[in-house]
Amino acid sequence: DMDTHTHTHTNAHTHTHMSAEEEEACRVYVMNRALQDEIEKDTKRTWPDLHFFREAHDFGGSEGEHYDGGTGLPGHHQLAITRVLFTFARLNPGIRYVQGMNEVLAPIYYVFKVDPTEDFNIEAEADAFWCFHTLMETLRDVYDMTQDDFQEGIHAYLNQLECLLAIIDPELAHHLVKQGVKAMYYAMSWITLMLSQEFRLPDVLRLWDSILAQDQQHRLSFLLHICCAMVVRLKDELLRGDFAENLQLLQSYPREMDVEDLIYLAKRLESVTVCIEGKAA
Repeated sequence: DMDTHTHTHTNAHTHTHMSAEEEEACRVYVMNRALQDEIEKDTKRTWPDLHFFREAHDFGGSEGEHYDGGTGLPGHHQLAITRVLFTFARLNPGIRYVQGMNEVLAPIYYVFKVDPTEDFNIEAEADAFWCFHTLMETLRDVYDMTQDDFQEGIHAYLNQLECLLAIIDPELAHHLVKQGVKAMYYAMSWITLMLSQEFRLPDVLRLWDSILAQDQQHRLSFLLHICCAMVVRLKDELLRGDFAENLQLLQSYPREMDVEDLIYLAKRLESVTVCIEGKAA
């Protein structure tokens, strides 16, 4: 009995003391699992009204395992988006994963995956990762949540948008300031998600075509001009509305707005304003 007790005690003691390597492996596993869960939670909600992102995928085998958004399990394309975002987060510990990145990645992945040439669409996941990684170089400051003052990060771009509107349409800008309708209340998602939630996917792709056609250092500048054009196009309604009405209008931007007109107006605004360099004070 004594031997049995000693043996059991020794086993218990052995199992409760992991080596440094085992503890590190366990820590990394837990961290990766938490990261994957966080990403999956968002990817399941990516473009929910678009069937493409909820398509079931048959993995074959005797069970014929299916993943389908209708069951609460991730669809095939959602799994691909999760893998891309997980890989990006692990390779970029300084920025990791920030909620909303799934909405930026989704249109990129979609474009590659629906390519009619099989030699191209079969590499959609890898191509989407490369393009997303490149785009994040442009948006890195926007997603850096440690930069929380008006000189850096997303707040600097929101400040630039308000300055831009003041230059282009002082009357409208003054009206919104007087009402307390700040850009941070409605334009934060416009900038961080590159308008991907304001319009239907074909319109988003058209907007992105113009934004990404700019050289890297001017992409955010042109995005801000489009955001400014969006506000200017609602001038009549905004001048009539009160704080609550205007906030609702801007936060739920009219999806039927003509994006070609917005692009045209943004280019006009760009040509008549001094390009805002750097980050406004």
